[in-house]
Amino acid sequence: MPADRVVRFWEQLENALVDYSRRFALICVLGLREYAELYLGCTFLWLLLHGWLTTLCQHWILLVFPAVYLVDSVLVNVAIVRITSSPRNTLRSIVLAFGAFTNVIVAFAALYAVNGSHFTQLLHFPRSLYFSLATMTTLGESIGPKDSYAATLIGLQLFASLLFLSVIVATVVGWPSEPRGKPISDKPPASRIVKYSIRVAAVAICVAAPLRCLSSH
Repeated sequence: MPADRVVRFWEQLENALVDYSRRFALICVLGLREYAELYLGCTFLWLLLHGWLTTLCQHWILLVFPAVYLVDSVLVNVAIVRITSSPRNTLRSIVLAFGAFTNVIVAFAALYAVNGSHFTQLLHFPRSLYFSLATMTTLGESIGPKDSYAATLIGLQLFASLLFLSVIVATVVGWPSEPRGKPISDKPPASRIVKYSIRVAAVAICVAAPLRCLSSH
């Protein structure tokens, strides 16, 4: 029946999302799954570095890591909300959720800085950081898009803001402190060769943008 197919489709999509968060997310690829605080701190500094590099050059490669992080952050946090009934530490989960929220703001600021000429006022990184914060919190700013490309970026950030504030952060804050239900066991890890190959590729992508920018400056 069509209804069964629809239900099965959403179940498969949900399983794929959970599988991604456990095996292919950046935090897993880098081997930092048990060190979420370190991962968020490092990505925060790396995103700030990308934003600062836009003051030296406006190369498209600076778009890669912020864009990959944004997609990964949305997928992982949605999966966490889905599979977690009660965290090991509620306060820690709240802090991590707001840390991810902050990194999304910085990632969009880096994207805005690379595409600063697409706005009614030229956006350099310090100003783009405030613009991203104002957009993410729906505060609003006097700067607007000059074309559909910039308008699309702003629309995507508003969507991410709605997702984080009304779904992810709200759900994390409402989690109970007492454990309930049975924990979901992890699937067996991938082979060592595949795992380390993915880690090397991820690190290479992260390092390529700053090196490319510095070498051309």
